[in-house]
Amino acid sequence: MLFVLLAQLFLLRLRDRFIKSPTLTLPQAQLLVAAVLEERRVTKHRALQIVQYYTKRNYVAWIAHREARLRQLRKQGRRLCQ
Repeated sequence: MLFVLLAQLFLLRLRDRFIKSPTLTLPQAQLLVAAVLEERRVTKHRALQIVQYYTKRNYVAWIAHREARLRQLRKQGRRLCQ
């Protein structure tokens, strides 16, 4: 539970400091906090690799879903602002 609270605080501070902050999820932030606090499950380097992988995959999925939704709206004849 402590890692969850620390991860949530980390995400809030990240969003406050940077306007274009990376879109980290709570589980990704938990993983980073656990690695920094030297929990034995994962090393810092491995945690960064995992977070980078999932951040990239989430972005690719977001683009795919966005394009599909835009195609669907165009089919319906709705005007889109881009």
